[in-house]
Amino acid sequence: MKLRTLLFASVLVAAVSCGSRDGVSGTYAGRIPAADCPGINVVVSLSADGRYSMTCDYEERETEFAESGTYRICGDTVRLSPGAGEGFAALFLHDGESLRMLDSTGNALCGSTADLYILKKQN
Repeated sequence: MKLRTLLFASVLVAAVSCGSRDGVSGTYAGRIPAADCPGINVVVSLSADGRYSMTCDYEERETEFAESGTYRICGDTVRLSPGAGEGFAALFLHDGESLRMLDSTGNALCGSTADLYILKKQN
């Protein structure tokens, strides 16, 4: 009985803390800094069914990466989870009209370049 109660409580907490995709789905784009080229053009498309696609096009290089997978929302944090072998999980802060990149532990980026890691909603 205790195990069933604990399981139910865990599911309830997950349902309350992870929200709906209303207002989040859409396409977000921006140019972020890069160490070895002028910048990286990033496009993230979030669909209403919980799937995403992301492309990263490196300027002045013939390099483009694409990945897709699922995403979930907990509070105002969007977590991208790529398919097997396609990359690494990415975290963003959703503020209504943009996605702000977060570090791997979910903290906001700091410093003079922090505002360069924002993707603006396109539609």
